[in-house]
Amino acid sequence: MLELAVFDMAGTTVDDHGLVYVALQQAVEETGVTVAADDLQRWMGTDKVTAIDALIRLGGVEPAEGLAERQFERFKVILAELYERQPPQPIGGAVETLRELRSRGVKVVLTTGFDAAVATPLLRSLGWAVAGTPDAAAAAVVVDAVVTTDDVPAGRPHPYLIFRAMERTGVADVRAVLSAGDTAVDVRAAHNSGALAIGVLSGGAPREILEREPYDYLLDSVADVVDLPELSPTPEAQAPTRSAAPTTSPRSAGVFDPQTIPDNDYLLLTPGPLSTTKTVRAALLKDWCTWDEDYKALTRDVRNGLVALTGSDDYTAVLMQGSGTFAVESLLGSVLGPDDKVLILANGAYGRRMTTIADMLRLPHTTIDFPDTAVVDVDRVGAALDADPAITHVAMVHCETTTGLLNPLAEVCRIAQAHGKRLLIDAMSSFGGVEIDAAGWGIDFLVSSSNKCIQGVPGFGFVLARQSEMERCRGFARSHALDLYDQWETMERGRGKWRFTSPTHVVHAFAQALAELRDEGGVRSRSARYTANQATLVEGMAANDIRTVIAPEHQSPIITAFHYPVGEFDFATFYRDLKDSGFVIYPGKLTELDTFRVGTIGDVHPGDMRRLTDAVARHRTW
Repeated sequence: MLELAVFDMAGTTVDDHGLVYVALQQAVEETGVTVAADDLQRWMGTDKVTAIDALIRLGGVEPAEGLAERQFERFKVILAELYERQPPQPIGGAVETLRELRSRGVKVVLTTGFDAAVATPLLRSLGWAVAGTPDAAAAAVVVDAVVTTDDVPAGRPHPYLIFRAMERTGVADVRAVLSAGDTAVDVRAAHNSGALAIGVLSGGAPREILEREPYDYLLDSVADVVDLPELSPTPEAQAPTRSAAPTTSPRSAGVFDPQTIPDNDYLLLTPGPLSTTKTVRAALLKDWCTWDEDYKALTRDVRNGLVALTGSDDYTAVLMQGSGTFAVESLLGSVLGPDDKVLILANGAYGRRMTTIADMLRLPHTTIDFPDTAVVDVDRVGAALDADPAITHVAMVHCETTTGLLNPLAEVCRIAQAHGKRLLIDAMSSFGGVEIDAAGWGIDFLVSSSNKCIQGVPGFGFVLARQSEMERCRGFARSHALDLYDQWETMERGRGKWRFTSPTHVVHAFAQALAELRDEGGVRSRSARYTANQATLVEGMAANDIRTVIAPEHQSPIITAFHYPVGEFDFATFYRDLKDSGFVIYPGKLTELDTFRVGTIGDVHPGDMRRLTDAVARHRTW
């Protein structure tokens, strides 16, 4: 049985006649931009300052400092005036639903993308109150709590409103929570929390918009909530099919019904391959021709989508068959000319792998080796560049997955630029999951792969390069198959053609994954989810007396290395027990410390991290 029901306000339980939509559009368009209806719909339900800032940017304007905050104040004034002329009313069936749930012993909390200054008068105008307050005795509706954006560090699609509702009502298990809302971000936030995710069609969002989200139920009205099988004493009876259907990419749509895709036996809590959505997996289930014009167009879409993530048209993208290491070797072996020399900064297995590649290819290079648990020392980098003017390139791993350590990328870029050096960045485990200002920091080449933070499946790597830098690499390659320049030139001239047989299924799955990244709100939103995952993981592990290896200020949200706990501990047994509980983790990669690692990327959420640490507690032997 469910213990807590969390409801959005405007559009879900409160009929505001669409006035929030009108006020938000007016507040944004007062800045001189035009708001697209699709963009406005996508940002409905989010924290309004964040929404205003995003919508101004989508209108092609870089907001001046404080502009979003000022327009939020205008939004509140506009909304108050609109409400004065047309007061909000309860959605049909909402009052009865809220009363019925509380009569069954289910706690009820209202959440909103408004701050308290907007939400409180709205509730009073409806005659609704919070239990235990002076207004409760005479209220038309009593709820257990109201959570506004003032109460949380970030609004939807982050799950914090739901978590705060749980905190205020004393509900500990997110599996005993339902969260219902009328916008895409309402449903996404519910899914991100691990709660039962319910979309309702009363708020005006088209069904097809909500169907793209990872919902558990879509209901015509909030009144239908009381009939859910999870609220019945016998939920197994007549339970409707629950489904998860994130957005499909335009060219992958209709490939396969994601509802028929089986669930995985376990979550891959690894840094790639990782757990993917059902719609990404569905995109794999059809064959494609490498020479077909539609497939070449898809390749162009993928390349353009990757360039868009840099935020600059100065970049171009080239895809390379194989794992991430293939792409790294292609990069090193193709961009260094006969008179070039690379300085490699290594503080883990993947930085040292670049040295191995340079040795094998007989590339002039120098390596500075740092301890695996310490970030790259920028002062030592500057000293090395001062001492050796022959160095032309600097290469570094951004997120070193040996430990989960995040190197100071912006600072290294700054010192390299000051010395006039080109930058080669292995962002294998960070691109798409951590914000990187490639153009602003002066990165010349960045390499990643399909099965990391963009949440595709293994099969190809990719290099993002400044167009001018790629053009100078003609004839530099030390390998025919891994000739990055020739691959790029073929894709340019052939309008999406690959030189050799490409991983067609993987490319389609990756196009789907790119679409889902955009729908999640981009890299910033995904990074916030990964950060919440990692924080939840560390907190739960600490409760089991398991400590992290890397200092918090240098820890990435991608993967975390943990010391073996003190006492009787056998990693092989621990691994098998967790796998039996539905989780696959990573062994350690450090030679001097006993460690294991847990990834927090992929289609995983804070609720999954809590289930993992609950499983750790059940299998504890130390």
